[in-house]
Amino acid sequence: MTVRLNKAKLERLIRETPERADQMLRGVATEIVNDIVLSFGSGVSAAGDPPGVDTGTLRASMRWSKDGKLRYLVQDGVIYGIMLEWGTENMAARPFVTPVFEEWRQRKFADYVRDFGVMR
Repeated sequence: MTVRLNKAKLERLIRETPERADQMLRGVATEIVNDIVLSFGSGVSAAGDPPGVDTGTLRASMRWSKDGKLRYLVQDGVIYGIMLEWGTENMAARPFVTPVFEEWRQRKFADYVRDFGVMR
């Protein structure tokens, strides 16, 4: 399946109001981090589900950081986050970032941009 994105409105926003575009992207990064934090379960997680909270360290380490002009990174602050996300040879994946990004890619980003009020 091929997905085509019409980026004309987003490109116009960036060109005409870069500060507003940056403010919007910072808001998106914040909302993505919030969605990731809320996705964690409790107790032992099943393969394929987001991890359950044990100590809360991974969940508490979720953050975003600015990485240049109109660029934000969403990341965790623990060494084992990537192992949970992708799995290891001894443990099935417990993805907690990819599902949230996929939800934002499919639906939430367009809704956020519309609700932010910078484009019609």
